[in-house]
Amino acid sequence: MNQPPTRCPRAATVPKWAASAGFALAVTAGTVVTGPAGAITIRDDGAYATYDAALATGVIASNVGRLTTNTSGSGTYLGEGWVLTAAHLFGPGINPIDTKYFLDGVQYNVAQIAVHPEWTGQFAEGHDFALVRLTSPIAGLGGVPFYGGTVQDLLGETLTYSGFGFEGNGSDGGDFPLGTLHTAQNRVDARGQSVPFFEEDNNGVAYDEQVFFADFDDPTESNDGYAWSPNNTLTFEGLIAGGDSGGGVFLDDNGTLRLVGANSFLLGTDGAANGSYSDIAGAGGLDGVLPWIADVTGTAVLLPGDANFSGQVEQGDLDAVLQNWGDSSNVGWTLGDLDGSGQIEQGDLDLVLAGWGSALAPSFGNFAISAVPEPAAAAVLTLAAGLLRRRR
Repeated sequence: MNQPPTRCPRAATVPKWAASAGFALAVTAGTVVTGPAGAITIRDDGAYATYDAALATGVIASNVGRLTTNTSGSGTYLGEGWVLTAAHLFGPGINPIDTKYFLDGVQYNVAQIAVHPEWTGQFAEGHDFALVRLTSPIAGLGGVPFYGGTVQDLLGETLTYSGFGFEGNGSDGGDFPLGTLHTAQNRVDARGQSVPFFEEDNNGVAYDEQVFFADFDDPTESNDGYAWSPNNTLTFEGLIAGGDSGGGVFLDDNGTLRLVGANSFLLGTDGAANGSYSDIAGAGGLDGVLPWIADVTGTAVLLPGDANFSGQVEQGDLDAVLQNWGDSSNVGWTLGDLDGSGQIEQGDLDLVLAGWGSALAPSFGNFAISAVPEPAAAAVLTLAAGLLRRRR
């Protein structure tokens, strides 16, 4: 930033929580604003150079790019020519020819846009995902490791948010020219319907449980007023702001950056959803959409049946399904819910057996959680049949 952002007038102080009320009732003064997600705003005492040197590394630096339609957003390159972004960037009349993807200063044309079939245009209802296929894969660039846990597993975790939107700070929000990759961290405070504050949005639309939330804590305040979110400001605390929808959200899993979701929207309680202190970011979790990614990409970046992300459908995937058979509580891809049904059952086993032995190209998707020795396929199928008979 070449100069400090112009300070925007802030609304009067807003009571930010209620003991048992939805978001519409929780705010009793000012205006609650919901807006598309944007880039990154940081602490007043922070510097982008410091944030990005610490966080814009690995696959964030190499695979998160800028995407333009009739607006500007971001997206994460998954490999084999596919980019994951936000569905709300593609309004009526937006065609592939109108869409461009920019990565490392290079422009790539778009051949196909696939919006998640459950996207309704309501941010609260989740599924704000789209897949963009470039006219050709990016030479020499592989994919990103996926996170296979559930949104419930993310509660309390520190995530890294990325994007190309407006710059700014916590006091003023984002209002500077967009177009540069920035990063910041925030802790996941809640998921849809997990606390009364997020049962429904200001229009009475219920929040989907796959949407997760993080608020921008002010380091100068000991209590931000949210009953569901204690103020424990991170060193690289920040939030998304205007212009960055679709940017990747990542979890550091023992040194491996895993993609957990995509930026979706902002909630502002001071009259503007601009990424200022106390604003709340909403992002969509990959939990539940991994089967859709595998289906749309034609197994280019994710194999149906590959529960442990080893890049091959094998014994470890079968073990995940059988060990959690019948479970419908807190299930996710790595636990064996491979068809996104919310329960580990016959459909998941069918995916493993149908894909047995299939593999991705070595440079894409080989991000194994663990390596498990493989018996012969015939022995595995016999084992599966026997175990299922006993469980039933």
